[in-house]
Amino acid sequence: VGAGAVGLCLAARLASSGTAVVVATRRPDTARAIERDGLRLEDPASGETTRVRVEAVAPLGAPLDPRAGPVVVCVRSGETAGVARRLADAAPGAVVASAQNDVDNEDLLAEHFARVLGMVVRQTCTLRGETHVLATGRGRLVLGRHPSGIDAAVHGLADRLEAAGFDVGRSPCIVADKWLKLCQNGTSSVNALVRRSDHRS
Repeated sequence: VGAGAVGLCLAARLASSGTAVVVATRRPDTARAIERDGLRLEDPASGETTRVRVEAVAPLGAPLDPRAGPVVVCVRSGETAGVARRLADAAPGAVVASAQNDVDNEDLLAEHFARVLGMVVRQTCTLRGETHVLATGRGRLVLGRHPSGIDAAVHGLADRLEAAGFDVGRSPCIVADKWLKLCQNGTSSVNALVRRSDHRS
Protein backbone atom coordinates (compact mmCIF):
# COMPACT_ATOMS: atom_id res chain seq x y z
CA VAL A 1 0.00 0.00 0.00
CA GLY A 2 1.66 3.19 -1.24
CA ALA A 3 3.35 3.97 -4.54
CA GLY A 4 6.19 6.13 -3.29
CA ALA A 5 9.90 5.36 -3.58
CA VAL A 6 9.98 2.65 -0.88
CA GLY A 7 6.72 1.03 -1.99
CA LEU A 8 7.76 0.79 -5.63
CA CYS A 9 11.28 -0.38 -4.77
CA LEU A 10 9.90 -3.22 -2.63
CA ALA A 11 7.25 -4.06 -5.23
CA ALA A 12 9.70 -4.14 -8.14
CA ARG A 13 12.24 -6.33 -6.37
CA LEU A 14 9.62 -8.74 -5.03
CA ALA A 15 7.97 -9.03 -8.44
CA SER A 16 11.31 -9.57 -10.20
CA SER A 17 11.99 -12.54 -7.90
CA GLY A 18 8.66 -14.19 -8.75
CA THR A 19 6.37 -12.95 -5.98
CA ALA A 20 2.91 -11.86 -7.13
CA VAL A 21 2.54 -8.20 -6.19
CA VAL A 22 -0.43 -5.81 -6.15
CA VAL A 23 0.36 -2.13 -5.61
CA ALA A 24 -2.44 -0.15 -3.96
CA THR A 25 -2.36 3.62 -4.42
CA ARG A 26 -4.82 6.41 -3.71
CA ARG A 27 -4.66 7.80 -7.27
CA PRO A 28 -6.40 5.90 -10.08
CA ASP A 29 -4.19 7.55 -12.73
CA THR A 30 -1.08 6.22 -10.97
CA ALA A 31 -2.59 2.72 -10.82
CA ARG A 32 -3.36 2.88 -14.54
CA ALA A 33 0.21 4.01 -15.34
CA ILE A 34 1.68 1.16 -13.26
CA GLU A 35 -0.51 -1.43 -15.00
CA ARG A 36 0.19 0.05 -18.44
CA ASP A 37 3.96 0.64 -18.13
CA GLY A 38 5.06 -1.74 -15.37
CA LEU A 39 7.73 -0.68 -12.88
CA ARG A 40 11.26 0.42 -13.71
CA LEU A 41 13.88 0.03 -10.94
CA GLU A 42 17.28 1.55 -11.67
CA ASP A 43 20.45 1.19 -9.56
CA PRO A 44 22.66 4.24 -10.29
CA ALA A 45 25.68 2.57 -8.65
CA SER A 46 25.68 -0.58 -10.81
CA GLY A 47 23.82 0.76 -13.85
CA GLU A 48 21.45 -2.21 -13.63
CA THR A 49 17.82 -1.62 -14.64
CA THR A 50 14.93 -3.97 -13.84
CA ARG A 51 11.53 -3.77 -15.52
CA VAL A 52 8.60 -5.76 -14.17
CA ARG A 53 4.83 -5.98 -14.53
CA VAL A 54 2.63 -5.78 -11.43
CA GLU A 55 -1.06 -5.34 -10.75
CA ALA A 56 -2.24 -2.02 -9.33
CA VAL A 57 -5.48 -0.88 -7.70
CA ALA A 58 -6.87 2.48 -6.61
CA PRO A 59 -8.31 3.49 -4.32
CA LEU A 60 -7.91 0.93 -1.56
CA GLY A 61 -11.30 -0.45 -0.59
CA ALA A 62 -12.26 -3.52 -2.61
CA PRO A 63 -12.02 -6.78 -0.64
CA LEU A 64 -8.60 -8.42 -0.91
CA ASP A 65 -8.01 -12.15 -1.29
CA PRO A 66 -7.76 -13.55 2.26
CA ARG A 67 -5.17 -16.08 1.03
CA ALA A 68 -2.82 -13.30 -0.08
CA GLY A 69 0.47 -12.72 1.67
CA PRO A 70 1.23 -9.87 4.05
CA VAL A 71 0.15 -6.33 3.25
CA VAL A 72 3.13 -3.96 3.37
CA VAL A 73 2.21 -0.38 4.26
CA CYS A 74 4.49 2.26 2.71
CA VAL A 75 2.58 5.52 3.16
CA ARG A 76 3.48 8.71 5.01
CA SER A 77 2.89 8.46 8.75
CA GLY A 78 0.09 11.04 8.64
CA GLU A 79 -1.90 8.73 6.37
CA THR A 80 -1.55 5.57 8.49
CA ALA A 81 -4.75 5.86 10.56
CA GLY A 82 -6.95 6.33 7.47
CA VAL A 83 -5.20 3.57 5.54
CA ALA A 84 -5.57 1.22 8.53
CA ARG A 85 -9.35 1.76 8.62
CA ARG A 86 -9.77 1.19 4.87
CA LEU A 87 -7.46 -1.80 4.92
CA ALA A 88 -9.36 -3.35 7.84
CA ASP A 89 -12.52 -3.26 5.70
CA ALA A 90 -10.73 -4.74 2.67
CA ALA A 91 -8.65 -7.41 4.46
CA PRO A 92 -9.75 -7.80 8.09
CA GLY A 93 -7.58 -10.82 8.88
CA ALA A 94 -4.43 -9.73 7.08
CA VAL A 95 -0.89 -9.74 8.42
CA VAL A 96 0.22 -6.12 8.04
CA ALA A 97 3.82 -4.91 7.92
CA SER A 98 4.74 -1.25 8.40
CA ALA A 99 7.69 -0.24 6.18
CA GLN A 100 7.49 3.34 7.42
CA ASN A 101 9.61 5.81 9.35
CA ASP A 102 8.51 7.02 12.80
CA VAL A 103 7.68 4.78 15.74
CA ASP A 104 3.90 4.81 16.18
CA ASN A 105 2.62 3.46 12.86
CA GLU A 106 2.59 -0.12 14.15
CA ASP A 107 0.43 0.93 17.12
CA LEU A 108 -2.08 2.56 14.76
CA LEU A 109 -2.21 -0.58 12.61
CA ALA A 110 -2.55 -2.79 15.72
CA GLU A 111 -5.86 -1.04 16.53
CA HIS A 112 -7.30 -2.90 13.52
CA PHE A 113 -5.11 -5.99 13.03
CA ALA A 114 -4.10 -8.84 15.33
CA ARG A 115 -0.76 -9.47 13.59
CA VAL A 116 1.43 -6.47 12.85
CA LEU A 117 5.06 -6.54 11.78
CA GLY A 118 7.51 -3.68 11.92
CA MET A 119 10.08 -3.14 9.19
CA VAL A 120 13.13 -0.87 9.31
CA VAL A 121 14.08 0.19 5.78
CA ARG A 122 17.67 1.24 5.14
CA GLN A 123 17.59 1.75 1.39
CA THR A 124 18.52 4.87 -0.50
CA CYS A 125 15.74 5.32 -3.06
CA THR A 126 14.17 8.17 -4.98
CA LEU A 127 10.97 8.34 -6.99
CA ARG A 128 11.67 9.61 -10.51
CA GLY A 129 8.17 9.25 -11.92
CA GLU A 130 4.92 7.37 -11.35
CA THR A 131 6.52 4.08 -12.39
CA HIS A 132 10.27 4.79 -12.10
CA VAL A 133 12.39 4.53 -8.95
CA LEU A 134 16.13 4.79 -8.29
CA ALA A 135 17.53 2.53 -5.56
CA THR A 136 21.21 2.21 -4.72
CA GLY A 137 22.57 -1.20 -3.75
CA ARG A 138 20.83 -4.09 -2.03
CA GLY A 139 19.32 -2.24 0.91
CA ARG A 140 19.10 -3.47 4.49
CA LEU A 141 15.72 -4.42 5.98
CA VAL A 142 15.02 -5.49 9.56
CA LEU A 143 11.73 -7.22 10.44
CA GLY A 144 10.08 -8.26 13.65
CA ARG A 145 6.67 -8.89 15.18
CA HIS A 146 5.27 -5.77 16.83
CA PRO A 147 6.03 -5.00 19.61
CA SER A 148 8.48 -7.87 19.99
CA GLY A 149 9.19 -11.39 18.86
CA ILE A 150 9.84 -13.37 15.71
CA ASP A 151 7.16 -15.66 14.28
CA ALA A 152 6.29 -17.52 11.09
CA ALA A 153 4.93 -14.34 9.46
CA VAL A 154 8.28 -12.60 10.05
CA HIS A 155 10.22 -15.53 8.61
CA GLY A 156 7.88 -15.82 5.62
CA LEU A 157 8.16 -12.16 4.60
CA ALA A 158 11.89 -12.06 5.38
CA ASP A 159 12.48 -15.12 3.17
CA ARG A 160 10.64 -13.44 0.26
CA LEU A 161 12.61 -10.22 0.70
CA GLU A 162 15.90 -12.12 0.83
CA ALA A 163 14.96 -13.93 -2.38
CA ALA A 164 14.33 -10.47 -3.89
CA GLY A 165 17.93 -9.48 -3.14
CA PHE A 166 17.62 -7.51 0.10
CA ASP A 167 19.92 -7.95 3.08
CA VAL A 168 17.35 -8.92 5.75
CA GLY A 169 17.64 -9.16 9.52
CA ARG A 170 15.09 -10.58 11.95
CA SER A 171 14.67 -8.60 15.16
CA PRO A 172 13.42 -9.91 18.52
CA CYS A 173 12.60 -6.29 19.52
CA ILE A 174 11.52 -4.30 16.48
CA VAL A 175 10.39 -1.35 18.62
CA ALA A 176 14.02 -0.77 19.68
CA ASP A 177 15.17 -1.03 16.08
CA LYS A 178 12.54 1.50 14.95
CA TRP A 179 13.73 3.96 17.62
CA LEU A 180 17.34 3.41 16.53
CA LYS A 181 16.41 4.23 12.92
CA LEU A 182 14.61 7.38 14.10
CA CYS A 183 17.71 8.48 16.02
CA GLN A 184 19.91 7.81 12.99
CA ASN A 185 17.53 9.84 10.79
CA GLY A 186 17.89 12.69 13.28
CA THR A 187 21.67 12.78 12.83
CA SER A 188 21.36 12.90 9.04
CA SER A 189 20.36 16.55 9.10
CA VAL A 190 23.39 17.39 11.25
CA ASN A 191 25.68 15.51 8.86
CA ALA A 192 24.20 17.40 5.93
CA LEU A 193 25.01 20.75 7.57
CA VAL A 194 28.65 19.88 8.36
CA ARG A 195 31.16 20.35 5.54
CA ARG A 196 32.35 16.98 4.26
CA SER A 197 35.98 17.97 4.97
CA ASP A 198 35.05 18.37 8.67
CA HIS A 199 33.18 15.07 9.13
CA ARG A 200 36.15 13.25 10.68
CA SER A 201 36.91 16.00 13.17
